[in-house]
Amino acid sequence: METNLQLIYNSISKTSGIDIAEKTRRREVVWLRNIYFYFAKKHTKASLEKIGKLVNRDHATVLHGIKKYHINIIYDDFKALVATIKKELPYLEGEDIDKLTREELEIKMLYSNKKRLEKQIEIYKNMIDSDSFEFINEIKELPADQKKDFEVYKWRPHKKMLELMHKL
Repeated sequence: METNLQLIYNSISKTSGIDIAEKTRRREVVWLRNIYFYFAKKHTKASLEKIGKLVNRDHATVLHGIKKYHINIIYDDFKALVATIKKELPYLEGEDIDKLTREELEIKMLYSNKKRLEKQIEIYKNMIDSDSFEFINEIKELPADQKKDFEVYKWRPHKKMLELMHKL
């Protein structure tokens, strides 16, 4: 069973594609680790020692990382990274996730993923509709004989496309 700390850790690692427990001092890994430290401390009641243990660090490193989080937040790159991670972890906003059961937390995660996917689907639908409309306008501009050949032999539009074509 995953703890809330593990959920935060796994979400940050999955979002970034980087293992934050890796023993390195590369800036992007350190920044992600600091973000993990901050979110873990803010949204759980875990001790600094427990937070650090998950990424092979001691309590002093966790405390230092939280301080560095507050210092680095002035940089645009760091802000963008935090915003990206917050977008992927909307279930953290304004809640103490220790008060939630594992199932409630998973439901919140699934619901936020559903909302994100619905937005992506809507974007794709709009792209398809606008591309289809442009395509129909291009067909409309063809000479009559080419247009008829195109409609009959080269393209079998679905019902909605036919309706749009006849409206134009």
